[in-house]
Amino acid sequence: MFTKLDLTHDLPEQGPTELLHQFGKSIDGNWLGISYYKVDGEIEERLKSYIPEKYRSFFQVNYMIINSSYIPPHIDDKISTTINFYVNTADAVTRFFDKKQVNQTSSEKLPEQSNGRIYKSEDLNLVSEFIAKPKEVYLLDVQKLHSVSCSKQENRTSYCLQSHIGISYEKCLEIFNAGLAQW
Repeated sequence: MFTKLDLTHDLPEQGPTELLHQFGKSIDGNWLGISYYKVDGEIEERLKSYIPEKYRSFFQVNYMIINSSYIPPHIDDKISTTINFYVNTADAVTRFFDKKQVNQTSSEKLPEQSNGRIYKSEDLNLVSEFIAKPKEVYLLDVQKLHSVSCSKQENRTSYCLQSHIGISYEKCLEIFNAGLAQW
């Protein structure tokens, strides 16, 4: 579900740049949710350098901003894993879940989603959770149900090195560890 990687970083905070995609909703004219932005070439190159060259085309780099205190349980859209390089964590708790009853769990698809889904927490069992600190790096299996709850009224931000659907969590961990070995 997740692994805290034996790595820290010194990447700077980045403001919004070119919006790539976002998931959430507008409440009273304010967008709340998760937004992904383009990253400048130097930082993209730096993050991809953790991946052996033959695998780099399977990964994309972006900057994530969560500007909501709660992101409900969901499965990410179009990606299977993410390596998050946390910049500002807003003291957020990331929780992973299993469905209580596999065939009776209701889900909702947001208009922006293709294969991702949002779930009701009452249909789920908590399996595990973590609280990342700034400068820490985590690998997450985002095809597993997970939520984010921020305790501070500030944005949660991270650089994300995301793998396309089809690269398993275990394979991504193997690829990343091989990349670290060459550093």
